Amino acid sequence: MEINDIKQNFFVPDHEKYTPVKDEEAEFMYQLIKDKNLKKTCEIGLGYGKSALYILCAALKNNEDNNYKHIVMDPFQSKYEYGAITNFKKVKADQSIEFQEEYSHFVLPTLVKSERKFDFILIDGGHKYDDQFVDFYYSDLLAENGAYILLHDTWMRSTALLISYIKSNRKDYKHIHVPLRNLCLFQKIAPDNRDWLHFKEFYSLNSFFRYRFIMWLNGDSKLKKLLLKLKDSITRK
Repeated sequence: MEINDIKQNFFVPDHEKYTPVKDEEAEFMYQLIKDKNLKKTCEIGLGYGKSALYILCAALKNNEDNNYKHIVMDPFQSKYEYGAITNFKKVKADQSIEFQEEYSHFVLPTLVKSERKFDFILIDGGHKYDDQFVDFYYSDLLAENGAYILLHDTWMRSTALLISYIKSNRKDYKHIHVPLRNLCLFQKIAPDNRDWLHFKEFYSLNSFFRYRFIMWLNGDSKLKKLLLKLKDSITRK
């Protein structure tokens, strides 16, 4: 399987065209996994399977084991009419995907209990803060030293707060700058040696105002309409 195979065969309905990760985001994941020689991958959330295919494509190149499987979980595949499974079959990748149609808060603890370890984990499932915090908590337990954890949808207030929490409280993780605004990458660099009383505030005003601005841009306010009309008027002149 090659990237061109994915691009030629990947399908998403027009009404869901903004659901998958963008091409540049998927390609970033592919390049990261390929360049860092990452071999054990896990993904929380699935949608139409675009990120999964790019992750798998890179991981397969790094693995000599023909039985390698990329772990994915998503309880809402029926909502997408199992579009991800269809896309996997189109490029003959379905046998290399271990899919669990279940909530991550059920799947991840079983992976921890079975002592599974990963060197790349994508968190892109439920986007409420508590969902994402639980996903990160278990991802940390599953991440081996040196592993990468990637967060998607950084524009969301919930994701921004999780990022702020990790930066403020988890010195065992290094934040790695990436060129794409909607992704945030961390690398696990040490054991978690925090004292049991450890806690640092992580409220972020910057992300609060950024989130409010983005929501306003996607809203339907009279001020927004007036500004857009003003912009069009200036452009025509």
